[in-house]
Amino acid sequence: MSPGTMCVMHTRSRRLAYPMCLILVALGCGDRDQGVAKSPKQTPANEPPIVPAEPPGAGVAEGESIPAGPVPPNTSMAFYVVEGALVPLGCWDKDKHKLAAGKACLPFAPKGTEVLLGTGDGYTRKTIEGHGRPTCEPGEGDPTALTVSGLDVGANQRFAVWPPSAATLVELVSDQTKSERATKLPDDERTIVDAAIEDRTQGKTYKVHQRASADVDGDGQAERFWSVYVPGEGENEAHVFSALLMAPASAGPAKILLETKSKPDAYELRGTVDLEGDKKRELWLGITYPDGGGDRLARLDGGKLVALGEWTCGA
Repeated sequence: MSPGTMCVMHTRSRRLAYPMCLILVALGCGDRDQGVAKSPKQTPANEPPIVPAEPPGAGVAEGESIPAGPVPPNTSMAFYVVEGALVPLGCWDKDKHKLAAGKACLPFAPKGTEVLLGTGDGYTRKTIEGHGRPTCEPGEGDPTALTVSGLDVGANQRFAVWPPSAATLVELVSDQTKSERATKLPDDERTIVDAAIEDRTQGKTYKVHQRASADVDGDGQAERFWSVYVPGEGENEAHVFSALLMAPASAGPAKILLETKSKPDAYELRGTVDLEGDKKRELWLGITYPDGGGDRLARLDGGKLVALGEWTCGA
């Protein structure tokens, strides 16, 4: 067995093989002309990734694949966020050609229906048991969510879809887009953001909460997104200003999609969903603050953000 062959075999087990491969590389293993697999291409620091759902089963106890089946526009679809139950953020009725959100989406997946839960690392199938309320809305009240068993077991489920085959239309934005490295703006982007919010920051320095990208209009080029805020002074948790901005993939001005003042809120782009199957993706948005947060879906209509429903969890 050649050193190159040993290196390839051993790299399939990272913990055990890495030291071995380092030794073999010194002996000639890993010559790129001998067909040894190359390292994955790294995303530059100035291009934070939009990360779709990973291959099924990677890093979860119950790895499932996305089953073959119909997707919109050939079927209806519902998309849920997981909050101890499945809270519907949006749905598409194929027969009525209509988008909806909240309670209007509950009938799409009746008791006994299978849904697919996703984490970004893999998928798990679950069966709907009935209607209930999410953990972020304690107390009595009308059902606002779907219940399934085992949400607290295994991986940290983030979303669910019905039908399971429609999970191919969901893309997640990586949490790494909020890292210190990713949120350092290059000069050209800082110029764009400065121009969009200079009349709202009151001359104060803003911070970047998230810097992400996602193709939302189906043209194959990712639009750019920034979540920024001007922190309050001293003990004040409320931000002077907070906003989510979007700009074209190519050079162009940024638009403010969401904004608020005098609140400790920060906005996030958590993913995108193509509910209608028309290549025009809905934005999965998040809002966070010290004692909670929420989610909702919104779509772009002529460059204006139109929410499908209210923020979840009373946000």
